[in-house]
Amino acid sequence: SDEILGTFWPRLVDRMFQDVSDQGAELVFVYLPAFREVAERSEHVARNAEVLKARVFEPLEERGVALIDAEQIFLQQPDPASLFPFRIDGHYTEEGYGLIADAILSYLAEAKVAR
Repeated sequence: SDEILGTFWPRLVDRMFQDVSDQGAELVFVYLPAFREVAERSEHVARNAEVLKARVFEPLEERGVALIDAEQIFLQQPDPASLFPFRIDGHYTEEGYGLIADAILSYLAEAKVAR
């Protein structure tokens, strides 16, 4: 809703960012897509997903929070629906979670090298 994304979410991001920074750590946000965002990719769904993601990502980007967008990872696969058990909304398959884990590990390895 507009109230959540417009008011609550930016305040929550500020709090998360500050709490993590106070610990000397780095906040990394992993966006996990719903089934319809990657498997039922109509023009309408894609447009709505992009609008939502822009509103979610904006306060994160303003604070320099690292973003891992699993939607983009899933969309690069030949059959994104296969990353969901029984090809329905819900949890991801082992392969789906593996792709996300690989992206996180890759980010962490690159971040370590950059330090």
